[in-house]
Amino acid sequence: NTDQPALSVTKQCTTSVSTALAVTVNFTGGVCNQSRFAITGVTGSDIQYNGGSDIGSAHGVTFAGSSPVNLAPCSTPGSCTLSLNPTSCRTFSGSYTPSQVSAGTGACSYVFRDRVTITGNVPLLGTTVSNSNTAECPLCPCP
Repeated sequence: NTDQPALSVTKQCTTSVSTALAVTVNFTGGVCNQSRFAITGVTGSDIQYNGGSDIGSAHGVTFAGSSPVNLAPCSTPGSCTLSLNPTSCRTFSGSYTPSQVSAGTGACSYVFRDRVTITGNVPLLGTTVSNSNTAECPLCPCP
C-alpha cells in the first residue's frame, strides 16, 4: 500500500580474518522508499546483537550515490543522510570489528549477528518512518 510511508531494508554480510587474527565484518544492503511520499533525512546505523540484546555501540552506514549523499565513511550513526523520492532505492555499506561471537547452527557454528536500522522523515505528513533487518555473518565460510 503506497498510501502509507514505508521503507524496505535488505542486508548481507561477509567476514574477513587477517593474519593478526583481527576480524572485520563487512555489510551491505539496500533501502527502498515503498510509498508515494518523499522521505528526507534518511539515516542508518548498524549494531551487533546477541538474541534480543545489543552489544557495544552502533556503527554508521555509508549510502552509495551522488549529492546530497556524504560518500565519506560515516563512523557516527546518523552522520550520513539522504533523501529518497517515492519508489527510489539506495544501497549502503559499512564495517565493524565485532566484540563477541555467537553460537550458530549447523556448519556455521560461530556467527556474528547484527542489525541495521534505517530511519527517515516524511515532511508532508510530519511523521517518521523506520525499518530494520538482520544478518548472521559466519566466522568461517560455510561449506
